[in-house]
Amino acid sequence: MHTNMYTIMKAPLIYLSACLLLSAQGRTQSTSIQGRLQHFNQEISYIYYSYTLDGHSVNDSAQVSNDQYAFEIKGELQARQLPVFLTLRSRSFEDRTQPRRSIEKTIVLQPGINKVISTDSFSNLTTPGLFINNEYQQLEKRRTRYFEKQDTIFMAQRAARQKKDTEKMYQLQWMADSLNTAAAKIYETYADKHPESPLALYTLINSIPIAIDPGITEPIFDKLSAKARNSVAGKEFYSRILNAKKVAPGAMAPAFSLTNQEGESVSLKAFKGKYVLLDFWASWCLPCRIQNPSLKTIFNEYGDKNFTIISISLDRNSQKENWINAIKQDQLTWTQLCGLFSNLEDNIVAAAYDVKIIPQNFLIDPSGKIIARNLDTRALAVRLKGLLK
Repeated sequence: MHTNMYTIMKAPLIYLSACLLLSAQGRTQSTSIQGRLQHFNQEISYIYYSYTLDGHSVNDSAQVSNDQYAFEIKGELQARQLPVFLTLRSRSFEDRTQPRRSIEKTIVLQPGINKVISTDSFSNLTTPGLFINNEYQQLEKRRTRYFEKQDTIFMAQRAARQKKDTEKMYQLQWMADSLNTAAAKIYETYADKHPESPLALYTLINSIPIAIDPGITEPIFDKLSAKARNSVAGKEFYSRILNAKKVAPGAMAPAFSLTNQEGESVSLKAFKGKYVLLDFWASWCLPCRIQNPSLKTIFNEYGDKNFTIISISLDRNSQKENWINAIKQDQLTWTQLCGLFSNLEDNIVAAAYDVKIIPQNFLIDPSGKIIARNLDTRALAVRLKGLLK
């Protein structure tokens, strides 16, 4: 661990030197891969690869000769504020006979020659001299520990679902969410401590497990280089920060009207004077369905104490029957609304509340002010107990 952190601390100096060198050269560098396989017990005839550059996806292969392979990357990598990832595989992308981790590796490309060496197995891959990628791999190694634990939890969750053990499913989902948050925190911390790194903008953008917390994210974004902040990706991310501020605790909840399952129009303002939990979900969202029994318990306890729930489904118009069936199956008795839009991108209420991942929720006070966002049902129960004494 100390070795990894030492490398991370020193890396920005290397980045700066590399940037100065490229600037001084004043010319565009081509990008290529030079790969080598060593000490392999099996013969590999082709290496398969994919990457996306300037919106153009490339899926191709390179022949292996004398345990070596090479190919060119089509496009320029210089002056980019987000990393370009290359996925390498020892089997075709259609091959599902082997675990991905044993036949696949993703690296960050750098302008110039990218040397790639696989020893003993394809997944045991090193990239000498590729400082950005080596740092990225260190980050991913730390995050993988959490994802591997998640894999075990998801297996247990499937078993609990077969037994219809909703309480166990909820507990496991809470554990999985906690691990996801911990993995995201690694990216957040990295961006905060290394704002000049070529990976800083990427890690900050991908440090959001569910929703942006402007109080945490904006100060980190302000520390990034001017090039990163003013890039297309940087400006897009900053617009997301501004949108998140509009629905952060302390802001007034955006007004809306949607239809319920009977086709009647219902507006948020009709519930003014009550504490309202605005719950975003969908019939196809397993974590949403898992938490519904806990929401039912809370509604049964506080539903007659100046509190209610409004659930907004993100089901599309083609999924109306699924939405209505889910309401019946889960026995949800509070207000159910759905825009039944053609696509999630068209859902104006989700957009107004900066909802891109579900489940999410907002606790709104009687004046219409947002007082909390994304409380799990345990925290919600505690909060309501204090508010509705």
